[in-house]
Amino acid sequence: MINLRDNPHVHRFDHQAMNTTFSVRALHVDRERAADAAIACFARLDELEDRLSRYRSSSDVSQINAMHTGQSLLITADTHACLLAAMQAAADTEGLFDITLGVPIEHLKTKAPGTPAPPAGTLRIAPDRPAVDCLEAGRGIDLGGIGKGFAVQQMARLLSDWGIESSLVSSGASTLCATGPDHWPVELHGAQQRQSLALNNNTLSASGTAIQGSHLVHPDHPQHLTGLHRHVWVVGHDAALVDAYATACMLMSESQIRAFVCVCPGATHAYLERPDSALVDLRS
Repeated sequence: MINLRDNPHVHRFDHQAMNTTFSVRALHVDRERAADAAIACFARLDELEDRLSRYRSSSDVSQINAMHTGQSLLITADTHACLLAAMQAAADTEGLFDITLGVPIEHLKTKAPGTPAPPAGTLRIAPDRPAVDCLEAGRGIDLGGIGKGFAVQQMARLLSDWGIESSLVSSGASTLCATGPDHWPVELHGAQQRQSLALNNNTLSASGTAIQGSHLVHPDHPQHLTGLHRHVWVVGHDAALVDAYATACMLMSESQIRAFVCVCPGATHAYLERPDSALVDLRS
């Protein structure tokens, strides 16, 4: 878990979306201004959920997942930007982060009978325009490992547009994005140890089996749900990418996570709860 020690002078606003509680913490002299900015953020969040959720029948993602071989689909700029971020995360993690495993994920999470069929099909995301081509049907998009981070990032940018210079936006205990000159104290909670750090113009994202259990699909072994660590936390600057990195790190060994953080420019630190409950900084 991630516990935030709230500053009593910070205005906090909450909103339910994407199956969790999103929070906006705004440091501003005018609470009404902060409230108006938060309302705008939550409207933006609802808009993003309508476009990115595979559980919304009219969403871009649902329409992509219903495509047949040879079809092309124009999508919104938001969905296109999120898909491009997912492609970047896939490249950074050498394919461990894969949003096209929606079919086996759905099969396993709904406990459908039998073994999921091997992933098949090919989708192509146009790099320069908001469009998707289905070269071969069979792939399903699931943005669960990046959608919340993408939404948090968009909300943080909107707060800045509203003149909120210092803020912390969070999606439950999953992703936290700090902007502005202030430092935001955060605690990482393991089973027996805690780690304190401060966020300042960066993002922290968490993943693990402690709360959700095994909930990920490895692209090389899509027949079952997995997850190697009780807790992994990743720190970086792009909330969408950091969210994806934390997901991918759940499929890496400790030594692989350490090597990844050393070479990936988008990740500055990673913290791991070892089997003996020790919390370690894998960049130190």
